[in-house]
Amino acid sequence: MLRFTLLGPMQVIADGTPLTGIAPRHRAVLGYLLLNAGRVISLERLIDAMWGHDRPDTARSQIHASITAIRRVLRGVDAADRTLSSLCTADLSAGHPARPGASLELGGSLVQGPSRSRLRDGTGRQHRRGKVMSIDLTENSITEEVQSTFDGCRDARTRELFVALVRHLHDYTREVRLTGEEWFTAMDFLERVGKITTATRQEYVLLSDILGVSVLVDLINDHSGPCTTDSTLLGPFYVEGRPAVPNGADISAGRVPGMPLFFTGRVATRSGDPVAGARVDTWHSDGEGHYDVQQAERLHGHLAMRALLTTDEEGRFWYRSIAPRYYPVPTDGPGGEIIRAAGRSPMRPEHIHFWLHAEGYEPLITMLVRSDDPYLNHDAVFAVKRSLVVDFVQREPGTAPDGTVVKEPFQTVDWTFTLSPNAG
Repeated sequence: MLRFTLLGPMQVIADGTPLTGIAPRHRAVLGYLLLNAGRVISLERLIDAMWGHDRPDTARSQIHASITAIRRVLRGVDAADRTLSSLCTADLSAGHPARPGASLELGGSLVQGPSRSRLRDGTGRQHRRGKVMSIDLTENSITEEVQSTFDGCRDARTRELFVALVRHLHDYTREVRLTGEEWFTAMDFLERVGKITTATRQEYVLLSDILGVSVLVDLINDHSGPCTTDSTLLGPFYVEGRPAVPNGADISAGRVPGMPLFFTGRVATRSGDPVAGARVDTWHSDGEGHYDVQQAERLHGHLAMRALLTTDEEGRFWYRSIAPRYYPVPTDGPGGEIIRAAGRSPMRPEHIHFWLHAEGYEPLITMLVRSDDPYLNHDAVFAVKRSLVVDFVQREPGTAPDGTVVKEPFQTVDWTFTLSPNAG
């Protein structure tokens, strides 16, 4: 007869030999069976004990995989197949008396068992106990244990994302030997990121930008192919509620002083045909490097230097504004602490943002960067692409592209955006 010792719910010793070859997700099954020694447990009740109502579609196959794994490890401690259905004793370290002569069935015809316990909170609501988890985890074993808690995800992609996230977070924590003080500092940092974030200040987006994650996601998912305008990051200053204006409008709304800028754009297919009716979001800073949302008091809450336009039958759109300027990303919050700690430049080169939508085409988030900007090769958020570097042409007083007579120097930008057809 094999003698099992259950140290806590999950650490199992068989005849003095630790069953270290059983993964946490399989030990949960073995632990449940041992804790219910003397009863015959149905496959359905075992699934219910592991996942409750949140059972995945693969629950039955996962249980069968656990039984197979348990059989394999028991053979490794000289337990013949007959042992799996023979009598055994379970020593419960929590002080529960052993039940001699308990029948431990690990076969496929498992029937009947006790009702699943539920816990209640102060409101009287019931909460399922959830999957059985290990105790006395080690620095290395905790990773697989945490990962196994996502086995019940109904969505396979959700499980993939979180299992990988746990692996990388734990590997990072072990690699740098994170201290308790550093952990508290990190928690305080994230709390402050949340507190400073508003509808018009996206500190989490900024954090993603300065760590290069935003651009990395864009690079991974850029399937536009050749002959299509490159995409880049959205940035933290995009806001909903921008005004829709007709072509030719002054999107600075006359509220912000600066050098006049005349932008002429065209939206086309890969073959050069015009895309009529495309919606074009555009936004940029003012001549001092400030966005409208950064100067809400000065602008009395009005939006400026941003608008939504629609292309005409020839795929064209055009507007007047003021010339933007290079600027530092916001450094008065947690994101700025990282930049200062790294001794990095917070500057971004002069640029204009665009977000284009057209029926039958993939959306395009991109920007155009001034070719002679002093910070062209020092972008704090890693977003400059050579294909998006364009000339902001300096003009003397005279006639603008829209026929307007301008009595002061101004700038012009002319660009064609090429969209990629929908993948579907």
